[in-house]
Amino acid sequence: MLLSPQRVAIAPAGYYSEETARGLRPDSPDFEVVLQQAVDMLKGHLQVDQRISGFLRRRQWAVWIDERWCRLWCQTWPDTLTDAKELEAYVRAEFERRFEVDGDQWDIVTPGAWPGRMFMCAALPKGHVAALREVERELKLTFGDIAPFPIAEMKASMTLWPKAPFMFFGSSNSLQTPAFLCYRTRVVDFALLPHSPSTHALAHTLFGNRGSIAPRWSVSVTHDRNTSISTLLGRGQVILIREPIQILEPNSAVLAQSGLS
Repeated sequence: MLLSPQRVAIAPAGYYSEETARGLRPDSPDFEVVLQQAVDMLKGHLQVDQRISGFLRRRQWAVWIDERWCRLWCQTWPDTLTDAKELEAYVRAEFERRFEVDGDQWDIVTPGAWPGRMFMCAALPKGHVAALREVERELKLTFGDIAPFPIAEMKASMTLWPKAPFMFFGSSNSLQTPAFLCYRTRVVDFALLPHSPSTHALAHTLFGNRGSIAPRWSVSVTHDRNTSISTLLGRGQVILIREPIQILEPNSAVLAQSGLS
């Protein structure tokens, strides 16, 4: 089969299967075009065997979206807010300020929100969500989990978290590396950093400048993005490297060049 059962990965580089990677070049990140490629492959897969496809249709599918179509960030629930509606308005305002976009055009999800603590937020354009829902209706499928790929990758990879604060670096696409700062089974900070030999040092400096918890470990996915997606689609185990933090701070020129100074 070209597809991993109940799993779909959609990225600017195209649609990925267990055995092959097909689609657009990374410099052509048109969501609708790449989504149509995924739909065409899904149709072909579901037509291979009506008995098997009928069984698969009744189950929920997970959809992983490349982070270049999403917005990811960490937010704190201020003590001054008393209910979820106030938090929703606050998060939307912070989202608009941080990314300089119209929050009304995005679906924002805040799982794990709790008063007084930091939590991970994710946003996807409403037009992309509507397109995915149309695919559900067309193919009679159910997308039970729509998530940015870095989050899906981290959840699949980290079966056991270090007790001390640590940085988690997901697989890199052609341009960026997702970096998470984690502590006590929670993500407390996040950044998309330029993919370069200085990425780890940049993350360490950036999280430190934000006043985040000082990490003591670094956990990195060894695969590139194509391999990581193919591995997870095949339900394989992503290979990680875990090592203590021993990072020299990048100089000001490197920070300025990365846009993080």
